[in-house]
Amino acid sequence: KRILANLSGVTSVVRDMCVNSCAAFVGPLSTFDACPECSEPRYDQVKLQRTNGRIKQPRAVFHTIPIAPQLQALWRHPETAEKMRDREKRTQQL
Repeated sequence: KRILANLSGVTSVVRDMCVNSCAAFVGPLSTFDACPECSEPRYDQVKLQRTNGRIKQPRAVFHTIPIAPQLQALWRHPETAEKMRDREKRTQQL
């Protein structure tokens, strides 16, 4: 992962989510400690109790890759940049 991120500049963003995939704890839900849909706790309760609330390990996470860095990486390479121009060329031919 690190090598790919270093070469391409594209990295994933990791966010917490409900274990039942009901909601992602982002934006207005970023401060919630339980899912607003199913009330499942956000964090591993065993670890939370063992550490007296110091370590908040999410029960589930998801990874997203922002589109802007992906597109920038494609435009950096001459071969893929040429392929991305194909639509423009074909539109002009019409």
